[in-house]
Amino acid sequence: MDNEKKCFVIMPIADIEPYEEGHFTRVYEYLIKPACIKAGFTPVRADEVASSNYIVIDIMDKIYHSDLVLCDLSGKNPNVLYELGVRQAFNLPTVLIKDKQTNRIFDIQGMRTYDYDESLRADKVKKDVPSISSSIIETVENKGKDVNSLIKMLSIKPAEISNEVELSGDSSVILSAINDITSRLTKIESAVTVKGSALLSRFDRERQSWKDREVTLSALNGLRKGNWNGFKQNDHLQFYDSNGQLIKGTVTELNLDYLLLLTPNNTIINIDYDSPVYKKLEYQEPY
Repeated sequence: MDNEKKCFVIMPIADIEPYEEGHFTRVYEYLIKPACIKAGFTPVRADEVASSNYIVIDIMDKIYHSDLVLCDLSGKNPNVLYELGVRQAFNLPTVLIKDKQTNRIFDIQGMRTYDYDESLRADKVKKDVPSISSSIIETVENKGKDVNSLIKMLSIKPAEISNEVELSGDSSVILSAINDITSRLTKIESAVTVKGSALLSRFDRERQSWKDREVTLSALNGLRKGNWNGFKQNDHLQFYDSNGQLIKGTVTELNLDYLLLLTPNNTIINIDYDSPVYKKLEYQEPY
């Protein structure tokens, strides 16, 4: 919608130390996005920018043209600080937030910054979302009055874009080539991922096939050795001894004339194939 108020979110996107994997995605989804929506803005993050242009140009366009920018300083990410610097050069409305474990940055420590709880506990989020939303609303309402950067504090004239910049033919060709390469790399990466997944699935099937084959060969080998019941190594068996006591164990070895049964108390029982005990052997339940 053309009348939508856009808030471009500058924040770490990739995982960085010492945060857990996916931490900043959770910050965006559970904290920043709800706060923006509550304040009446549609949030947009750099990885959500979908355009045919070179992505850096798209980001710079959003930094300058968005109604509002919300910047998360957590982790003091260099890309975040650079993009914030671009926004501040134009002295445009900006909301600063950071988590409580990140120290204040010297150059902008005099500017209002909301500190949120990085644990993202439900009770903390419930408090932080409306507070960040209020900061957004106050920043918009005080547009032109608030100090959005050191530019205004020093009474320096903000940067201006006098007219739209048109790319030269050479630049357009270069950017087009970069976009084409990026597109091709994305397709290759996707193909490799799919192919890798297919190969892994095939490997798992082959491994299971060989495992089944080994079990079958083990059973056949046992039959050749006189093991006519078809018992194989690692089978769990049981039998009642002459005193009526139930004996349980695991087959540890198949020989020409006997098998070895290892009981839970680490006793090894030698059972000949032609012995009465062998005829009493049965699989443990459940098998």
